[in-house]
Amino acid sequence: MHPMFEKLVNESFINGDQIQLIEEAINEKRSIIVSGHKGWGILPLLATISTYAKADYSIEQVKTIDDLNAAADFHVMTNPKDSSFEDVIISAIKNEKVNLLTIKDPDHPYSLFKIMKDIHEEIGGLDKKFLVIECAKKDDLKHVAKITKVEMDETGKLKKDVIK
Repeated sequence: MHPMFEKLVNESFINGDQIQLIEEAINEKRSIIVSGHKGWGILPLLATISTYAKADYSIEQVKTIDDLNAAADFHVMTNPKDSSFEDVIISAIKNEKVNLLTIKDPDHPYSLFKIMKDIHEEIGGLDKKFLVIECAKKDDLKHVAKITKVEMDETGKLKKDVIK
């Protein structure tokens, strides 16, 4: 286990099964969205995931929408400059060459499922697969509450596999 993941396990933020899902998603080159409030540990988790991915894959930091054109195995985005967050998310999802590592929080709200359906209607298909990691805080303890594998079948129906 990567030392940064081990630290999160020791803090009871995440468990070994959840880490295994994240590692599988990286190896499958799924886009990963870490969701929740910033105070719930989403940024440290995204940083840990990015560090883990960087060991074996190329990473590009996304500051502008044009950064999505850079060749990389994963594009990491937390706060783009010249474009709205949602516009960059939509462009990244449309681009089959972009595997995104990003956040979803109250400052950056968007509906992944709506975006996926809209893109499917616009271009007629979407092969991209996602792992949505939802963080929460209960009794002052930040933790990964739920992980969902999301993809779309050829008819445009969303398939969601929720793992606690």
